Amino acid sequence: MRSMPDKGIYYFLGNITSHVIHALPLWRVVGGTFIVTSKQAKLELLKYNVPVICIDDIPYVWRIGRKGPYKMREYISLDKRFIKTTDFLNTNAHVVVFYELFEFSTDVRISKPRTIFLTHGNMLKNYFKMHPKRLETIKYYDSIAALGPFMKQEFIKSGIDPSKLIEVGIARTDSISLLKGAIKIPESMIRIGIPAHKPVISYMPTFWGDSSVGTLGLKILPLIPSSYTVIFRPHPQTPGKIIKKYTDIAAQHDHIYCLPEKGLDGVSLQDLYSASAVIMGDLSSVMLEAILLDKPLIFVRPDSSTNPAPHKQIEEILSFSQTISINNLNKTPSIVRTAIDDGVDKKLWNEVKARCFYDYGGGSVKRIATLIKNS
Repeated sequence: MRSMPDKGIYYFLGNITSHVIHALPLWRVVGGTFIVTSKQAKLELLKYNVPVICIDDIPYVWRIGRKGPYKMREYISLDKRFIKTTDFLNTNAHVVVFYELFEFSTDVRISKPRTIFLTHGNMLKNYFKMHPKRLETIKYYDSIAALGPFMKQEFIKSGIDPSKLIEVGIARTDSISLLKGAIKIPESMIRIGIPAHKPVISYMPTFWGDSSVGTLGLKILPLIPSSYTVIFRPHPQTPGKIIKKYTDIAAQHDHIYCLPEKGLDGVSLQDLYSASAVIMGDLSSVMLEAILLDKPLIFVRPDSSTNPAPHKQIEEILSFSQTISINNLNKTPSIVRTAIDDGVDKKLWNEVKARCFYDYGGGSVKRIATLIKNS
């Protein structure tokens, strides 16, 4: 495990270890320690060669669903069972960085260190309108990433104190932001047999909310011709039973690959961005990050989604780009070809970047690091 001084900087992941990929670019610059709330989460983070501690071992919490009680592993509500963790942070931390909006009860509060909410996406979904409680929860944090002018105004209209908003963008695309549409098949993909001469179509759906992963995606991938390489990158919280269906499809088609996140030795999200000729997805925030890299997009309309309102901040690109729905599924091969041939409209892409992102040229990590150092 790589050792770096924590400098009182902690990255609170709770039991949601997939968010480490958002934190790594910042951690490499400022150091710090990851703090999780189960021994299993600690083991998962060791794949990323980062310092990590676990004080309260809570691998799941019980919730009540429509079918009765169930275990929730990726919980965000924290109560007095986590008191040792919050006491530790209040004693030792100078800054605590969050990538999920954790709800702390009155029994457990992080009150002494500065708390910074950076989020794990650019909120393509109606993140706060879907869950009004989050508007109250977010006020608990000392600083909140506005990400771009659009979200800053949305926060202010929702009653967030403007003095809490910090103008920082998405850090995890900094390292490849200068690619600007360039396509490069990285060594990590060549090593597993992915050909360098075929265009790569990456399907990266969300799992939460309106998603195409459980229905339409399963129908689309086999329809994409073998003259392309098709890669399915599941959202980290996608259930194993759904991933198994895509694994089965990949086993039947030589040009389709199922590549979940596997730590530093696997194919990273940045690798997929670099390799892709087209990014295909639904309400996942990777669609916004792909705009940063001047990538053509194909929007997959979930069966349950009839309202494109969640795409409001990128509506021009949605209109320009191709869309696959249950109604035009049989046209998938020509839709893919059109997306590649049409490419991107640089004027539209740049207008949306300016609206949705601060530091979209690649300076997000530096700006966040400066904020932390000055805290």
